[in-house]
Amino acid sequence: PRQRARVLLKTAQLLTDEIGWLAEAESRQTGRCVREMRAQLARLPEWLEHFAALAQGMEGQVPPFSDAKHLNYVRRVPLGVC
Repeated sequence: PRQRARVLLKTAQLLTDEIGWLAEAESRQTGRCVREMRAQLARLPEWLEHFAALAQGMEGQVPPFSDAKHLNYVRRVPLGVC
């Protein structure tokens, strides 16, 4: 999880550094104004930073149930793998 967080944070930084170029390219592609694309693209790094923070907090632990009739477990499933 910590390595995933580092990748997400690095990607967020790269997006932030290239936001002007990306906004212009997307504006040419879609025909929308550059100001609008810049505002929309500025949100992407925020999302990546948010999910990086979530990834850093993931430890694979769950609180135990107080009820002995239930089973609580962690199932590890790779995300984003086809």
